[in-house]
Amino acid sequence: MTAKATMPSQLAVAHNVSLFISEDAVIDVKRSRTSPHSSSRKYTSSVRRSNEDRHAVVEVHLVQPRLEIDQEVRKKAALASIGKFRFETIFVFSLLFAVEALLLGVTAMDYEDPGKFWITSSLSCPTRMAMMRHAIHDVECCCSVLDHGAIGDNITMNTIPIQKTIDTCHDRCRRAARRQHVENDTIDVKLEPEFKVLVYVPPGSFQTGSLLLKSNLQFHLASGASLYGSVHTYPIVPMLPNGYVTGKAAMWRALIAGYDLENVSVTGENDGAPSHASVIDGVGWKWWCWTRSFPQPQPFCQDLNPSNATLPKQMMRPKLIEFYNSTNIVLQQFTAQNAATWTIHPFACRNVTMANLTVLAPRAIGNTDGIDPDSCVDVMMDSCYIDVGDDAVSIKSTNVTPGVMWPTNNVYMTNSTILSRNWCIGSATFGGISNVVFEDSRIGSTEQVTSPWAIKFKSHRYFPGAMENITIRRIVIGKIGPTPWMYPEVPGYGFQIGLSYNSDANPSERSGSPLFRNVTFEDIVVTSAGVAGNFHGLPEDCLQGLTLRNVSVLGGKAQWNCDNVDLTSLRIENVFPPLSCNGGCNSTLQRKTFLGIDFKI
Repeated sequence: MTAKATMPSQLAVAHNVSLFISEDAVIDVKRSRTSPHSSSRKYTSSVRRSNEDRHAVVEVHLVQPRLEIDQEVRKKAALASIGKFRFETIFVFSLLFAVEALLLGVTAMDYEDPGKFWITSSLSCPTRMAMMRHAIHDVECCCSVLDHGAIGDNITMNTIPIQKTIDTCHDRCRRAARRQHVENDTIDVKLEPEFKVLVYVPPGSFQTGSLLLKSNLQFHLASGASLYGSVHTYPIVPMLPNGYVTGKAAMWRALIAGYDLENVSVTGENDGAPSHASVIDGVGWKWWCWTRSFPQPQPFCQDLNPSNATLPKQMMRPKLIEFYNSTNIVLQQFTAQNAATWTIHPFACRNVTMANLTVLAPRAIGNTDGIDPDSCVDVMMDSCYIDVGDDAVSIKSTNVTPGVMWPTNNVYMTNSTILSRNWCIGSATFGGISNVVFEDSRIGSTEQVTSPWAIKFKSHRYFPGAMENITIRRIVIGKIGPTPWMYPEVPGYGFQIGLSYNSDANPSERSGSPLFRNVTFEDIVVTSAGVAGNFHGLPEDCLQGLTLRNVSVLGGKAQWNCDNVDLTSLRIENVFPPLSCNGGCNSTLQRKTFLGIDFKI
């Protein structure tokens, strides 16, 4: 509902004010004295609609106390009536909120603190103390997706009502915060008011298409709430700037998307990880049938894709959650599963927190990466459980345009479990990746083989970049070996470093060498692996500053392959089985830069 109103500064002094809250509804506020000498005021608010004859009238009598104003305040303000002005302003705003609540479905407002408004939705919003765990803002609002007709029966399509809840609640809360700015004498229209919007998804199963979030918004799923993606309502949008890497021209927008935002979060009520209390499900089965993502034909694809259609090669499948060029992103305490392709993709973002997430996809489905921080700065992943069909964590840095780099820098991951395929750097390292710490976590299972790789670094000559200042420590790794569902020919690598990933590709540009420098593996135990590790640099670009300290691979063939390593900076301490490396570096070769760019960060 778009608001169009008289400036709030006029509300405090006008005897008759109209606030237009929709095309067919008007709130009239009239002030009158009960007697010429009384401090009592009567404020009458009536709501009239052009298409209805009935009026909703609210009448309030207030006995206003006489306010004694400090002399210093009087001098500074130079307004003898400043106290009365503020009092009446607050009251008029309160009255307007109350009447607007009748029209917008708001039934509770809690003024815990002078000047702080908490507007609660009529149907199922929780209390502020339970939900709003961030700093108190000028105005905080909660709206339930039920307010605009969402139905959690797993049948009704809810894209429109959920998106309408996001848009209208955000707009209303922003207007309320603007009014608060005026009441507080901060009338500079150039200043964005401080407000926080909570869009609440109550228990139920809600089918929906792609949703577009807004700044200063928390999208919260209650325990028992699930969103299920529909293939019918994903808008096609231009490819993000990493299209230069992917070769795609356009994409289906992510199920949960946000572009150019700040202060936005997606939260749930999972109690630890793994958990399924709050779920966002991409329902990727039809997409996987379209792209032939299954290693073997599946009978259900005959029903989901009876025409045996395929997706256009220039189109990218929708990711489950994607933020682009955004700041202060929080994702926590929910399950993200069955994405059509990558599950969580923050791209070109700053200050990203992901905590207590459960990320799932069938292990046999390729490209269903778990968490892919891409060209991001200041990323934290804590207490995540990931079991997917491709890279569990893939820290990337894709390019924006040829000749322009967006590095990934300052990434920290801890206290997490990766059950399936690996934690990795790359393969897109174009902008450079630096200052990464991965610690106190588990990869794989000690009971059975669940992954063909544990830890992997992969870059290449056609989109190369720097990988430096990376520490991986205090990691427990289970049984690493061949898996029947993906790459059964891979013997199982505990560690793998390669700078010529996908060397059979034939990209349009192939000029450059990655840079690998100052990478440490420390206090790591591997239950078993087909191959302890492969470390392969390039003759013109040796692995520099490689350190292994207190690393043990206990079972399997447990052999190391190591070449093109700078032996002068190699550090090996207490490694089992014993590790030796070949130099192989050719000092007469000069490391090539890609498109004339050096990748030192």
